[in-house]
Amino acid sequence: MIFDLFGNKRAAQMRALAHQLGLKYSRRDEFSLRKKLGAFQLFTKGHGRKISNLMTLEDDWLVSSRAIFDYQYSIQHGKTSSTHAQTVFFMDSKQLGLPPFIIRPEYFFHRIGKFLGLVKDIEFEINPKFSKNFLIQSDYPEMMKDLVPDDLIRFFNVEYNWSLEGVNHYLIFYQSDKKIAPGTIRDFYHKGMSIVDMLKDESQSRA
Repeated sequence: MIFDLFGNKRAAQMRALAHQLGLKYSRRDEFSLRKKLGAFQLFTKGHGRKISNLMTLEDDWLVSSRAIFDYQYSIQHGKTSSTHAQTVFFMDSKQLGLPPFIIRPEYFFHRIGKFLGLVKDIEFEINPKFSKNFLIQSDYPEMMKDLVPDDLIRFFNVEYNWSLEGVNHYLIFYQSDKKIAPGTIRDFYHKGMSIVDMLKDESQSRA
């Protein structure tokens, strides 16, 4: 019961916020958004995957669509399971042309994996702080080095906990295991849009 109360309160807050931001709101994924998300690592983990509190906007020229939503999945550990929930920003834009990649915080076990040759990481030699704090993975390392602009590196050098995944016209931005408080969703939305603009500029300059 208490979870329903908290869930209903968050849903009401997200609905009101969607109205303020000029976005459409749906309690569940009524727009089949999950069909676009299968290429991202986040959406291949665990089971019981669920999208909720979906806020969407599609531009009048059908060039892009964007969404913010809560996403959760569960991972089985023997007879018990753990649930992981986060709020995700998603962009589908024909102005993006991205190689498959992921940028996420680098932890100690990643460094052990790199030492053992089990984990690949693209090193940005001229940005050692960025390389140290983040695991950057793609099958196109040179393209990634050209793609990531200085403004985006500066963002990650200040804000350590974010993850970013891209493939072709699609991009997602989130903090693992963190639901964004409704009071800071607006700031989260603007951060996502800023990152899209940075990568869009780079994509168009390479076109």
